[in-house]
Amino acid sequence: MIRKTILAVSAVAALGAASIGAALALGPNTYYEYTYYSSPALSEEVGYASEFCASGQILLGQAVGTVTAYSTRFPIGNCSSGGGGEF
Repeated sequence: MIRKTILAVSAVAALGAASIGAALALGPNTYYEYTYYSSPALSEEVGYASEFCASGQILLGQAVGTVTAYSTRFPIGNCSSGGGGEF
């Protein structure tokens, strides 16, 4: 019973995160957090980086770890001409 509850909570949390990510990604001024992986399987994280908004421009912050061609991204905010726009 506990296992089923944990699985259900995990599924709801994943669905919620996907819905939030889809909603944030609608605008052209969305900025992202990137996670880099060692292979196309995306099973071993090797680095990460985040974009940020400064004076209406989207800039990439310094990466930590290794940057590879294999990555995922998650929207973290929307950059308006007035400055930062975190959610």
